[in-house]
Amino acid sequence: MGGVISQETSLADNALLKRLAGTDSIVDNDPFWNQLFSFNLKIDDNDSRLAAHIESSVSELLQALMHNTRRTGNVASLIRVFLRRAEQLRESEQYENKIFMWQCANALTVLRYVSAFLTQRMSEAEFLRTFDKGEVEKRGKSDSESGEGEDEEEVEYCSTAEHFLHSLIEIIVALPVTDYTMDVHMEAVRCTLTLLSTQLYRDSIQTEAAVFGYFLKGVCSTRCMELSRALLHNYLHHNSEYRRGNTGQKQPESIVFGLAASMWSMVQLVTGGEEEDEEAEKRTPASLGSLSVLLLLTLACHPLPEGGKLNPAKDALQHFLNSQEVSSLAVAVRTFKMDYSVLYERLCATVRQEPPMLLLYLLLHRNSGFRNYVLSRINLENLVIPVVRCLFDSTKGGGVAAAASSNQPSSSSTSAPSQHHTYLSLIVILILSEDDFFCKLIHETMVSGVEWAEPDRPLGEISLGGLIALVFIRAIHRNTLKTRDRYLHTNCLAALANMSSCFKNLAPVVCQKLIGLLEAMTKRHQKLVEHLRTAAEDTKRDEEAVNYHEEITVLEEGIRTALEIVNAALAGGCLRHNPNLIYTLLYHRSLFDSFSQHPMFQDLMVNIGLVISHFSSKILNEKSGDGSAVLARIEKEAIVWPTDRLKKFPELKFRYVEDDNTVDFFVPYIWRLVVDQSTGMSYALDKSKSPPPRSPNGHKRRAIEMDEEYADASRDAPIVTPALEYGRPLPTTVPSVYATGSFKLAAFSACLEAVDNLRRRDAVAGVHDEELIQMLSSIIRGGRQLYAVRIPWPPAGLAGGAGQMNGVNGLNVASAGGGGSSSMDWESIYSQYGRKKSEEGGGSEVSDALRPREKSPEFVDNLHKIHTSLASLHAIVEKTNAEKEEFKKKEEKREKKKDDKEEELKEKEKEEEKREREKKEEKEREERKERERKEERDREEKRRLKVLWNL
Repeated sequence: MGGVISQETSLADNALLKRLAGTDSIVDNDPFWNQLFSFNLKIDDNDSRLAAHIESSVSELLQALMHNTRRTGNVASLIRVFLRRAEQLRESEQYENKIFMWQCANALTVLRYVSAFLTQRMSEAEFLRTFDKGEVEKRGKSDSESGEGEDEEEVEYCSTAEHFLHSLIEIIVALPVTDYTMDVHMEAVRCTLTLLSTQLYRDSIQTEAAVFGYFLKGVCSTRCMELSRALLHNYLHHNSEYRRGNTGQKQPESIVFGLAASMWSMVQLVTGGEEEDEEAEKRTPASLGSLSVLLLLTLACHPLPEGGKLNPAKDALQHFLNSQEVSSLAVAVRTFKMDYSVLYERLCATVRQEPPMLLLYLLLHRNSGFRNYVLSRINLENLVIPVVRCLFDSTKGGGVAAAASSNQPSSSSTSAPSQHHTYLSLIVILILSEDDFFCKLIHETMVSGVEWAEPDRPLGEISLGGLIALVFIRAIHRNTLKTRDRYLHTNCLAALANMSSCFKNLAPVVCQKLIGLLEAMTKRHQKLVEHLRTAAEDTKRDEEAVNYHEEITVLEEGIRTALEIVNAALAGGCLRHNPNLIYTLLYHRSLFDSFSQHPMFQDLMVNIGLVISHFSSKILNEKSGDGSAVLARIEKEAIVWPTDRLKKFPELKFRYVEDDNTVDFFVPYIWRLVVDQSTGMSYALDKSKSPPPRSPNGHKRRAIEMDEEYADASRDAPIVTPALEYGRPLPTTVPSVYATGSFKLAAFSACLEAVDNLRRRDAVAGVHDEELIQMLSSIIRGGRQLYAVRIPWPPAGLAGGAGQMNGVNGLNVASAGGGGSSSMDWESIYSQYGRKKSEEGGGSEVSDALRPREKSPEFVDNLHKIHTSLASLHAIVEKTNAEKEEFKKKEEKREKKKDDKEEELKEKEKEEEKREREKKEEKEREERKERERKEERDREEKRRLKVLWNL
């Protein structure tokens, strides 16, 4: 909406905003509101730098408004003015009153900025009370004046907040989406998300949230089903990229429009009006559909209060019907209809994005009608391949741990999947694999163009079931060697087990990967058993031995499940359809010898042993090295194989069951999606001008990433990733040699962040010893998370010496030259850092918290205490790193010795084979010569007899 810029002024100096935030009350019918809502300022929510500049420009005004509105009631007046305008929106839309729509969109923009600021700094109850300032008196007066005029039936609201929320719902539900109402719709959805965003700043997951309570009872609850339908409709039909001002009102189209914007057109940001900075950080533009699905998921995933029976949004998703089907059955609940085919096509196109994947999960898990519709599709590959691709991409870069360390928004389909996205893709396939028809269909559906699944070799055409098995086996293999995520391990095996009885015409590469997985788990199992025996000799390594026991148990369960999968693929009529699997079993027959002696696997080796022995005897006469001839022989023998000779096992079937406490998984996840992907909501992320926001789990929300040193650890180094049991995080254990080092890293980084935050805050002089104790206690409680945080730090050289890189997570600790870490003077560092920032920014851009000022003795004493803690932690970290490096070298040396022994054995075997081959060739030569001599003697005898006969 950028208008003509004619004067350099700042938003902080704008007269209208100053009056709104001032100490004078503004009545509802003041012409001031028309002027306030008539701005034509360029607000590009997709430009993070521009959005951040706007937020910083108005932060002081919003701070003043927060304090003054308790007395002036200007926020309540702003709400009432909007509510009156909202009642006229439908009529204005019919008459295409673009000026009115423009002003309503601007009013919602102002309300969004105000609400985001207040929810971040107030409790929910205090925030909602600002809506009602002066409303009680006004309501009582209007009731006494209109005693006789109750002919018209009016809706009763318990509070102005409920009235405001209901107005936003009515906009989303009842106002048609057109070019000139698009801005109003976008802002209505964003405002609703902002009202619900109090969850972001609470220490725990809210179950008694007042705003969400309006959806459960009262006026808003009656429109919840229509709201769900409207949001789902927006996701299906309104997906073009939205940029404010590119819809209905491109430019002022009349003199009235231009005059209305005259005052605001004088406002110019420091970055410049219409000029575009090519280096500005741009977000992916949102659409009404993308914001709508975020709001729908936020409502559907919100936890119910204690004693609550029904989440209306989740219930609407569970029961809505297909509009293309006519059913004579009576519907027991109130619901709506939606075209399943359009929804299916939309999900196929967007499922690689995180919100659609979560929506797909909810629909498949909750809505049996839609799940049956999906399972009956003949083009299932359109949905399954993108879902499987998400799981493949997550393991391509190092497993789920690497996905968990990525904190980038994943709005595009090409970005790396997050950990939650990976788990959801796994669960979606697991839910689908519960259906027998699905398992049969995917092995009869051939797909091509999926070279990404096996980049090292040409894959060609492969069955959809083979592709799923290939990706899942790859994920389990990577997980076994690197991430050790028990949830991923178990559920991938469960999905494969569900499909195993329908395995048909598996490609050679799939069979090789399946047996290769079994071989990898077996080697890992043997190595852990050796480590366990070594640890048993050392009484000081009891905790490590316990961890080995746990991992050995997991591996044994995995090996047994893999053997059960092989059994299921051989039993019944599957054997004749899987000659490549039989060929692979024969090729790796030595692998199964150890299983016959293990009590946990003996019963499963009966069938596999029979198959190996039977087909081994049939291929003895085949020419060695002719794989095609061997395979042809196997195919021929498999047809006549009597299947009743194999032992029957119960059919493998696993079902996904959602835990009752899935809020611990979904609530933080959906709010991360809202923060990452809903442009225009970035004010809640401000970290420099406001207290640190908190995520629903109570930790400060910040950009975190896994410690790179530990992410690149050797295969034997356990790396923790949050394991889930049906959506709920479970505690995981780590060998102490790694947990100790990572704990110190986390504590070190958290202390640095705490010091940096204390330096930023104006109230830093009021920090007491008790607060430091609580801070360090929270560091200890979070130590086992094994995460480190990147934070800003004063540039090297501020303290008069070169910055020293400590080698931990890229943090620079400024130290005095030649004095070591103990000579650092934090007081001088802060003062010099403040002066440096003042010089760089011209003095006007530096906050009071950064300017040099007198420090109290308590403050200086606390700084020295923190400095001592940091120095100690730094020394421990360096020592731990050295110990870890030494441990790593020992492990590498041990592995190298083992590899050398294996290579030596292989060389000996090759030499032995060579000698045997030479002996065989020598014997054949002797036999050939003997035959030639015999033939020569026979010929000579014949000649002699012939001569005698002639005589």
